[in-house]
Amino acid sequence: MFRIGEFSQLARVSRRLLQFYDQEGLLTPGWTDPASGYRYYSARQLTRLNRILALKDLGFSLDDIAQMLRADIADADIHTMLLAKRAEVEHTIQEELQRLHQIEVRLQQNQLSDDALDVAIRSIPASPFLAVRTMIASPSAMAQLLTLIQTVAPERVDSRALGPLVGVVYTEEFRLHNNDIALGYLLTRAVDQPIPLSDQYELRVVELPAVATMATAVQVGGPELIFTALGRIGRWIEANRYRIAGPYRETGLQLPANEHLDEMVIEVQMPIEPQRGMPLPDTEQKFR
Repeated sequence: MFRIGEFSQLARVSRRLLQFYDQEGLLTPGWTDPASGYRYYSARQLTRLNRILALKDLGFSLDDIAQMLRADIADADIHTMLLAKRAEVEHTIQEELQRLHQIEVRLQQNQLSDDALDVAIRSIPASPFLAVRTMIASPSAMAQLLTLIQTVAPERVDSRALGPLVGVVYTEEFRLHNNDIALGYLLTRAVDQPIPLSDQYELRVVELPAVATMATAVQVGGPELIFTALGRIGRWIEANRYRIAGPYRETGLQLPANEHLDEMVIEVQMPIEPQRGMPLPDTEQKFR
């Protein structure tokens, strides 16, 4: 048997915690020397201690733990509960990491001057568009669809036919979930047949309509920084008395691998029209 200090080292818990569990009746020493009062534990008690610690990590109270130990809960049941708890914690960690990333993005935005981006006004011609239009349930679903398009389409279509990757957002308000989008490639030559991506998605050729007056801004960095380009365009619209006239687009000018998202170059395009009585700006006019 082991003295309490030795058992503490074996179990990787403090002497104070062992004494507390003894007081609560959860883990009493295997033997206590009546003369010296020294507590001694058996290595076989490590199993019970591990059960207590596992149930504690799962959030159970000491009273609940005592009842479970008296009921001799099976190790398999504890294992199942730990797996569920691990999944819950992993999900929480991912959410917190996303929040941390958003804070970093806002810090970057806070350091940008009003001249960080130029807004160019130009006319966009109609283009054949090999795309899938669908309701996207979440950002992760959007990422999965994007990956699917980028991997499958180049395998099934002559790469010379594929121009820039374009996303069109038809949802009028900002949402993290349930967005109406079209995603695909502008075409430089004809593609005759639909391109199946999966059982759920299929790329079809449609016409991306012409826009007589498009406000555009180029953004360098990850997709979370798109709002900086949209904000720049919004300031131009307000300053020049225009209004939004249709769904905005994102055109990939440079789309590196996922590990280099900070090198991504996206052109944000917003259809606009003058408010009544206001003249159109000159083509390629810039707002600085």
